[in-house]
Amino acid sequence: MEATVVDRSLAAGSLRRAVASLIIVLMGSTCLLAGCQLIEPDIRPRPPQNCAECHSEIYRQWSRSKHAIAWTNPDFIETSTERTEAQCLPCHAPTPLLQQAPEMPTELRDHNRHFGVDCKVCHFVNCKYAGPYDTWGPHPTTQETKRVGSAQFCGTCHLMELQEYKDLYVEAVESATTGGKPLKACAECHMAARRSRLTQGHILSLAHPKRIVRDHSFPAWTNHLICGAVEVTKLDAHREPDGPFTVDFTLVNRGAGHRIPTGKFGNREVLLVVELLDEQGSVLGSDERSLLSNRTEGLAPEELTPFSMTVKVPEAVEPATVRLVVERVNRDRSIRHTFAERQQPVAP
Repeated sequence: MEATVVDRSLAAGSLRRAVASLIIVLMGSTCLLAGCQLIEPDIRPRPPQNCAECHSEIYRQWSRSKHAIAWTNPDFIETSTERTEAQCLPCHAPTPLLQQAPEMPTELRDHNRHFGVDCKVCHFVNCKYAGPYDTWGPHPTTQETKRVGSAQFCGTCHLMELQEYKDLYVEAVESATTGGKPLKACAECHMAARRSRLTQGHILSLAHPKRIVRDHSFPAWTNHLICGAVEVTKLDAHREPDGPFTVDFTLVNRGAGHRIPTGKFGNREVLLVVELLDEQGSVLGSDERSLLSNRTEGLAPEELTPFSMTVKVPEAVEPATVRLVVERVNRDRSIRHTFAERQQPVAP
């Protein structure tokens, strides 16, 4: 029985190797017939659309990301005064980051800037494309497991987030109170992992086994990402003598290695909403407070942050319930993502 299983395993392995060899030959021929430029000696000028020939799903994700419009985003153009602020430009159309030494500031490339932060920015080095796996393809490849996706690598451009990560998160997780919680790389939260093939959209993609492949849309806010990111550890409401209610609560950033919210540019706002409700659930009174991304506001990682807000209600009415909602909102607050929500009875 054991010999039969071994024989079958060896036969299956031989078959896979033979199929892979045939596919490699066919891939080269197919690329040539389709006008594919992947096998050209100089692959540096290749635009992202060419990468889509084999990496169709990854390209689709990237094309709807903020990286894809980094150079053409109207907010960036306005903030940089029509791209005249020199210090703003290098991170919106960078040269390949792996070509430079770690922790060195990036440089503005002199061509194809409209592609923004494209494939080459993160994956190109020494005329090869670098990724997390030792694999093969019709273009030169190399394995890279230390820099791509790490906090230091992403922090080349995301400087504020990196500094907060170093100052706040690293210190927090190394303290005794966290029980040795491991450090996170940026990709763990902002590039969700799933099992897939490295290449998609092509019959020859079957030559690649399914591996862990990350989401290249780089979501900053999704329901999956922010679920449980903020914890409400205390919520209490009490009426002041001859006055309004005071609502005290405590929040903890459990889900990010930087402040919530963070980032230097764009709309970065977390909205705290407290409501006092009657027994039917109608709102008797409410109050709001915004947290903005700067060095004094926002929720630091793993740190208990107390808040106190005031809510006015009619003197003759006693609220039955207090509700707290913690949301990320866009500029006009028409889009909201809920970080945390808690509701409990008001103590008599």
